[in-house]
Amino acid sequence: MTIEGQISKPLSAGSMLAITGGAFVAGSLIVFGAILPAEFNWDPLGFGRTTGLNRLWAPREVTFDTTTGSVPLAREYPMGFRTDVIEILCGREAIPRAAMSSSTKSGCARTPRSLRMERA
Repeated sequence: MTIEGQISKPLSAGSMLAITGGAFVAGSLIVFGAILPAEFNWDPLGFGRTTGLNRLWAPREVTFDTTTGSVPLAREYPMGFRTDVIEILCGREAIPRAAMSSSTKSGCARTPRSLRMERA
């Protein structure tokens, strides 16, 4: 009688090592054959050059002359950028009198939330 969820006959140590080694070899081939040529333009196996993966690492470079042309290089906006100001009160005026306890009468309550607010 077997208990549900347990393997009745576990794999041998040799089988487990073979599966782990195969996964390591497959992962290494994927990294060295596809990821390195496509992401970093480093092709140690030559597979990226054969398949064209090495062209994925950067867009085609287009050069243009910035001194000529009728289009301005910067854009002017009708209004300035939006700014926000957030004021966090800390002290007696921030805590309602009914909620004040003996630990908070001297200032802010030192909870992680209020400490985060003080740093921001």
